[in-house]
Amino acid sequence: MKNILRIGVIGCARIAEKYTLSAIRSSEHLCLAAIASRSKEKAENFAKMYECEPVWGYENMLVRKDIDVVYIPLLPNLHEKWAVESLKAGKHVLNEKPFVTNLSSAKTVVGEARDRNLLVMENYMFIHHPQHAFVKDVIESGAIGEIRLFKGSFGFPPLAKNDFRYDKNSGGGALLDAGGYPIRAARFFLGDNLTGIGANMFIDKVSGVDIYGAAMFRNDANQVAQISFGFDNYYQCNYMIWGSKGAIVVKRAYTIPPWMEPEVTVEKQGLVKNFTLPPENHFQLMLDYFCKEVLNDKNYESHYSSIIEQARLLEYARNNSC
Repeated sequence: MKNILRIGVIGCARIAEKYTLSAIRSSEHLCLAAIASRSKEKAENFAKMYECEPVWGYENMLVRKDIDVVYIPLLPNLHEKWAVESLKAGKHVLNEKPFVTNLSSAKTVVGEARDRNLLVMENYMFIHHPQHAFVKDVIESGAIGEIRLFKGSFGFPPLAKNDFRYDKNSGGGALLDAGGYPIRAARFFLGDNLTGIGANMFIDKVSGVDIYGAAMFRNDANQVAQISFGFDNYYQCNYMIWGSKGAIVVKRAYTIPPWMEPEVTVEKQGLVKNFTLPPENHFQLMLDYFCKEVLNDKNYESHYSSIIEQARLLEYARNNSC
């Protein structure tokens, strides 16, 4: 069994440049082998920065026999095609979020992965930050009683007009870009048996994409998740868990920088406790987890199910807007 996985990156996206490539280079389990772009110049520039090989054309990455894993930070509408092509080439796949743009595509990619017993995972890196495990420990201690409500919000002010998030054909829209974060967090705390009970989205008449919205879900224990998202909003990146005896507030939940000390507030009647936790790099932790799953040669069914569940809830919110 290999101890080091050789990874190839398909696409020179900003999120890869800003966070993931540096985390890959710092990983004990990964070797950054190559970066591919449809632009020869861009591939060469990125490869020079990160001391790996440039590859001109995505398909030329996949024919390489020395690549074990492919990371795909392309536009959302390209995720299905290149995930499937990567799987057919025998590569494990880490797809940037959203994994794909709809439930049908998610089932297609998962089917390919299942047939080849290869790992596919969606890069919701924030789940791996220890602050969320800390919150779970507080809940399990009984400090806030039984969970009644999860309320998660992720949104930010308007983006540049030429941003891909305003392009419907590229897989744009606030639901896929921002709404998936609090939905994933709701699943983390309330489980994967959520049922949609309402949704609303505002569609921009010019771009044709949703620029803000909300959705509600419920699990079998009648615990409710209220989700809000947007990129026409005052910045919010938080969640609150309301219990029968108290509440927990996480102030920076989804995009916490590696240097930031996260703050968690636990409230009970007449008592408020603020906890400041150590900084962590959730990009690094996510990559370590991904590699361990591959290297341990596990059954990947839980990852397949997670991808389908996330896509199912996003699909509900999209198709059931009032």
